[in-house]
Amino acid sequence: MHMDGIERQAVAHWEAELGKRGKDAKVWRVLWALSRTEYLQGLALLCLSGFLNALVRPLVLMYAVRALDPSVATLEATFAWAAVLGTVLFVENWAKARGVFICSHVGVLRAVSACMQLLTLKAMRLRVGSSNEGSEQTLIGADFVGSAELAVFLPFAVLGLISLVCGVVVLGLTTGATGLVGLAVMFMSLVIAGPVGAR
Repeated sequence: MHMDGIERQAVAHWEAELGKRGKDAKVWRVLWALSRTEYLQGLALLCLSGFLNALVRPLVLMYAVRALDPSVATLEATFAWAAVLGTVLFVENWAKARGVFICSHVGVLRAVSACMQLLTLKAMRLRVGSSNEGSEQTLIGADFVGSAELAVFLPFAVLGLISLVCGVVVLGLTTGATGLVGLAVMFMSLVIAGPVGAR
């Protein structure tokens, strides 16, 4: 998981941030520098999974079903489409599982480890009695852990957005203008129903 030396890297990034911006230094810049690679890799895999799930798989499935008709395709073509569909399903689920692991777990663990290290070093510099007793434990045990548990689900927002966009594309490819007009009518009904329901 490349967790070796994360605390040392966090301190180095924080010192560089302080030297560069002084009192305007922000911890989120340090966390982004430490976890950027994991987040970008995970999001790229999730985008690939959403693209395969909502765009490629329905189209491949459509052609695979059509290939079952002997008058349309040969037996070899039918097996070829089945193999393509199986490959798409495998890559889609692998990309989703791997993307969630890298983004939601490895990236979050790196960020939380860095926060704990920086908080510990800050607490060691404080004078005795200068802060409320147990505030560090509250930050680590409640705030950091709670934020990490919520951050695990954030990548699914990207996956949902990609799936929504690709779903609209599939609708346009398979049904043409009729499907897009129906989607527009549904969207307009939602827009109109909101103000009407609020009265």
